[in-house]
Amino acid sequence: MYLALRDLRHAPGRFTLIGAVIALMMLLVGFLTGLTGGLAGQNISGILGTGASSVVAANSDDEFSWSTAQVDKAQLAAWQDAAAGTDATVTPVGVSTTRLEHGDASAAVTLWAEPTDATPLGTDLAPLENGQIVLPEDAATSLGITTGDTIELAGEQLTVAAVADTGQFSHTDIARVTLDDWRGYLRDRMQPERTASVLLVNGTIDHADTVAADSDTQAQGLLPSLLGLEAFKSEIGTLGMMIGMLFGISALIVGVFFLVWSMQRQRDISVLKALGAPMGWLRRDALGQAAFLLVVAIAIGSALALGLGALIAPVAPFIVAWWTILPPALAMLIAGLIGALVSLRQINRVDPLVALNATAA
Repeated sequence: MYLALRDLRHAPGRFTLIGAVIALMMLLVGFLTGLTGGLAGQNISGILGTGASSVVAANSDDEFSWSTAQVDKAQLAAWQDAAAGTDATVTPVGVSTTRLEHGDASAAVTLWAEPTDATPLGTDLAPLENGQIVLPEDAATSLGITTGDTIELAGEQLTVAAVADTGQFSHTDIARVTLDDWRGYLRDRMQPERTASVLLVNGTIDHADTVAADSDTQAQGLLPSLLGLEAFKSEIGTLGMMIGMLFGISALIVGVFFLVWSMQRQRDISVLKALGAPMGWLRRDALGQAAFLLVVAIAIGSALALGLGALIAPVAPFIVAWWTILPPALAMLIAGLIGALVSLRQINRVDPLVALNATAA
């Protein structure tokens, strides 16, 4: 590390410049990761909060979609019969996006309907009765109503049983109602009647593939089912591609910088080789210099991303957590070291005779 440390001391401006570039790249990656996490939470927090093992819907010619999925009574009965006698549970869930109105105020919500005889999945709320609704906090504030007030849904007066953090679905807050009230909402809006949108299975059902085939349904894990949300798929795909491109650009920038740097100090390396410095020592010296610069720059970029994220989190979908910073920072470090490995080839090609001839001249 002697040569590397000497370079760092004698060329602070050059290393500060490349360090600033790496820190800015880390700031962008950290910011995009936090934003991706926030947008994902607005899409899927309600689904993940159920803790279900798998999602069941009727077979369709098109790919599974939460917005069009449905199951009928026979399919519900088939899965409930398969779960009988096991620890698994099958919960029919209805999902529709609508707009609640109260006076002159309105709020867009997703109606999340479950049976009356069970605790709403993923919550500690009491089971709902027909004619009751649980409102999300933001919607209740916008509508100016609270627990005990009534609100009209599809011509029916529903009593607000609670105001709670109910999660989000496809960028809208979730309002929880019963399946009967949800079916009444569909009839009022002239929409096709459905027993439920999907079945959420919690636990393992033996021979699930056979049950799915016999009932003309499809079953998939909870995480794969998230791709059935169009907004989630497009947002994650776009932001993920941007983050991946930033990793590639970072590796390219670091690799080019250390390649040029190795070419500029070729004479020093030649002299060290002529004096008998082993190649392993020269490689460790170069990689140690790159690792030191990367760690310092990535730490600064991570701190900036955390600080900026903490400032905007109250007003924007942004998550500040270790998993939005640490994995991207490690990935950035690995990408940078891979880029720095390119410079080792230049060190390997240095001929000690060049240095001796140059010195003699």
